[in-house]
Amino acid sequence: MSLRAVVTSMVFSALGASACNRPSAEVQGRREAETEALIGRAEELLKGDPGSDRAVTMLEEHLRGAIPGPRTARAWLRLAEARERRGQLAEARDAYSSAAAPGADAWVRRWALLRGARLDLDPRQSRQRAQRALQQVLADGKEDAAAAWAYLSLGEEQRLPGGDPKKAAEAFEQAVRLAKDDQVTRFALFHLADVRGGEGRFEDAANIYIDQLNEPTRALQLYSTAVDAAPAGDARHWALLRLGDLQRRLRDQSGALTTFQRVAGEKPTPVLWCWATLKTGEALQAIGTDPDRGRALLVSAAERCRDPQVTSYAHVALARDDLCRRHDRRAYDARRRAIRSEPARATYEALAKGECSRATPQSKG
Repeated sequence: MSLRAVVTSMVFSALGASACNRPSAEVQGRREAETEALIGRAEELLKGDPGSDRAVTMLEEHLRGAIPGPRTARAWLRLAEARERRGQLAEARDAYSSAAAPGADAWVRRWALLRGARLDLDPRQSRQRAQRALQQVLADGKEDAAAAWAYLSLGEEQRLPGGDPKKAAEAFEQAVRLAKDDQVTRFALFHLADVRGGEGRFEDAANIYIDQLNEPTRALQLYSTAVDAAPAGDARHWALLRLGDLQRRLRDQSGALTTFQRVAGEKPTPVLWCWATLKTGEALQAIGTDPDRGRALLVSAAERCRDPQVTSYAHVALARDDLCRRHDRRAYDARRRAIRSEPARATYEALAKGECSRATPQSKG
């Protein structure tokens, strides 16, 4: 027999063996139905016990001889989740890899890549592997829950030693934008506030804690930490002023007054003395126990300080006193000429629209 004939015979023999080994459509359909039923039973068990021994055993036994495909990938995903719940992280990582293999439905693959990447968000694991997996989750451009989790995870990865805080903040902002559930939103916002605080952007961090997370105590802790960490002198005095502003925002007028008085009593620079004097006067007016002393401090700030913002806000506060307490409309109107700061002018104009019943407008030092 010629060499060509031998090769031809071998090829046909191989094709015949392959055809014999390939399951028929009927067998394939039966196996897929079995897998679907098994996944359903496992999911029911895992609802009651996320690390169910019985569910894990069922899935492991079935997957030993399973044919790759969408349903098999789902089974691997459920097994991986159960193993993770049981603390079997290495085994869970392997199962997530199997769930993300070719043939899996897109949503299964993306979630498997995501969950596996989160297991790698540890300095002892492969951060590069985690980054690659997360980028694969985002590669199709879908803006869904998986993408929100992926951005959250990328931000967390950038917060590990050697990461980039700027990239972390950008990732957390994307996670907040895409998040469909409160858990992702809150995780991302807490991380973002922490990053902003680390950058020295305390006001931004405080706004997140107060306005978006309803955690005013954390905002106060942040500013208190900033005061303690600041070196003596201007940096500490500015930090104290910001802390006092936050206390006023949270309606702790007495606490704010004490904070502003601390600045004034520590012999600050002329500019900081002006801001402390202005804010102390505003706090006294807001508390209402000694409005005349508060007015005297505001007059001092308006007449002795050269910073146009300080003097403008002092005149706004005095205008409020003229209009709301002294009922002197002419003195109120005369103040307008002394206001040179645009933000202060806007606050002044708001007073003319019946602001007397509201809280005293605060200066923005």
